[in-house]
Amino acid sequence: VVRAIEKAMPSVVNLRTKHFSPEQEDTTVAGSGTIIDQSGLVLTNRHVIAGAGEIFATLNSGAVCPAYVIAEDSKNDIALLKLINPPVFLPVIPLTRPWKLLLGETVIAVGNPYGLDGTITVGILSGINRSLADGNRLLFTDLLQTDAAVFPGNSGGPLINLDGCMIGMNMAIKRNAPGISFAVPLSRIENVLAEYLLPERMLNLDFGILPQCDEHGIVKIAEVFPGSPAEKAGIRAGMELISFDRWNPEGDLLSLSRKLIRLVPGKSYRIQLKNFGTVSIEPQPFTEFHAVPLAEWKLGIKISSLVPEIADTLQYPIRSGVIVSGFTGDNGTLFRRGDIIAEWNGEKIQSLEDFGKLLMTMAPGSIGTAVVYSPVSDLHQKRQFERRVLRLKVR
Repeated sequence: VVRAIEKAMPSVVNLRTKHFSPEQEDTTVAGSGTIIDQSGLVLTNRHVIAGAGEIFATLNSGAVCPAYVIAEDSKNDIALLKLINPPVFLPVIPLTRPWKLLLGETVIAVGNPYGLDGTITVGILSGINRSLADGNRLLFTDLLQTDAAVFPGNSGGPLINLDGCMIGMNMAIKRNAPGISFAVPLSRIENVLAEYLLPERMLNLDFGILPQCDEHGIVKIAEVFPGSPAEKAGIRAGMELISFDRWNPEGDLLSLSRKLIRLVPGKSYRIQLKNFGTVSIEPQPFTEFHAVPLAEWKLGIKISSLVPEIADTLQYPIRSGVIVSGFTGDNGTLFRRGDIIAEWNGEKIQSLEDFGKLLMTMAPGSIGTAVVYSPVSDLHQKRQFERRVLRLKVR
């Protein structure tokens, strides 16, 4: 246990958040996080940072770094943070493989309950693939159950084994049931993070594959992005990935994701696929013509071009811009179908190309300001529009 803690503890951080209100500024110990990449990426629970105005991470060394949210997934209660100006050589949590879990093995919960930094509790892995429901709504079917004591503030910290390797992320306790705590399994975490740790999101590079890993450790291509270099090379969804740039992932999806967010434009990468062979793919910098996928990846909205003919037919107050036709992310709660985005960060939007150029400059976690015209009357009447200003978080 001591050796395992010595191995994992340096990668665990204490998260404090500031919530702002008209009456006061409130700083709270929100929970814990785990460093998963030397660039300063930190994994935590989404509920730990929900509604935070500012986030601060205290490292095991005592250094304090501000952080911002790159991605948050409320369905899976997973959030990904980025430390601002972190120290070099950050310690990264080692990982086990999800299929190596042993029922009854010793596990250790690391976190900051009630603000007590670096608190350790020890127990056993009591159950695998546990379900958790909210009333009649089933939330999870794959949770890890442990009797290691988990308290408020432990959320977001790692659950580790005796090798000091992370097997899951502490998440919740069962009320009125001492000795029953839950953790999000590593398999779910890796597959969720793979959707965000893409060169398209992090580097503005067009490559084209979304990898996922099944319960047997087989990495497959879950999605191939239309028009991408991967699609042009013949790669299709469902293909099994054998190696990436001569490296075999052996089920280590997070390490594959780390490689994808370090791609270099102009360099060719070899991908070997089962029953298909080896292809070489060269990532390409996005151009302004990629506004549609960029809007979906960075803002979670589906868009199309507003042209004068459509503007006249639908009685829009302006004759150029982009139309919001659907939503795929948290920003969707701010939009209505048929909204027109007329300005972005003070720049007028005349075309998809204009919007694409502006989105390319937006880093994950940054905030953009959109001027939007929303229809508020029926098409059969004289149409009226409401001008709204929205602040949107870039994913």
